[in-house]
Amino acid sequence: MQSRTTEYAAALDRWTEYLTGLGFASIAYGAFILRKRSGAPNWVRFDDLRGQREPASGDQIAELIAAQDYLVGLRDDRELLDARLTLVREHRLDQILRAHDGVFEVQAATLRLESGLRFATAVDAFSAQLLSRLEGRTLADAVRDAAARFAADAIEYSEFESSALRLAKLALALGFVRLVNTTDGVSVAPAGRTAGEGDGNGSGSDDITT
Repeated sequence: MQSRTTEYAAALDRWTEYLTGLGFASIAYGAFILRKRSGAPNWVRFDDLRGQREPASGDQIAELIAAQDYLVGLRDDRELLDARLTLVREHRLDQILRAHDGVFEVQAATLRLESGLRFATAVDAFSAQLLSRLEGRTLADAVRDAAARFAADAIEYSEFESSALRLAKLALALGFVRLVNTTDGVSVAPAGRTAGEGDGNGSGSDDITT
């Protein structure tokens, strides 16, 4: 159709006129996952994918499902402090710097995925320090190390922990970090499965992704 320029343009005009007639102001691209399971919490996830140019791989979708399964299964967010996390390799941190009093200062920073669904999220100085210190360590250990860099700021340690827990939940949900398989700490099932699924007890799952 695109090889026939005139017909293609006319078809687009008819489509946009039809949508305008329905009262649509804009068109967005998104995805949703309906997680339906036996014997475990069900959940629904929606993602705004405007501007995405590269589709997600099956592995990425499976990892997002596994991470969400883990998060909804937490009895208390503080359980995350014992989780061992690692930053994925396919990431970059973009910073905007402005000169002030003879030195460049970071005005804003954005963490981005570089493959598949390229999610992005703003991060502050503490978050950047925390993410760089994960490397398979527990979140609690990384928080202590990162917080030490800001000791002069007189910030309560509980504030660092709260910030770290919010970041860890978001980073897991978006695929910036992964849970590390361990034998003595937190373990995560293979991507796309949760502990107890497919173990012969007749429980199963039914996911719908688009």
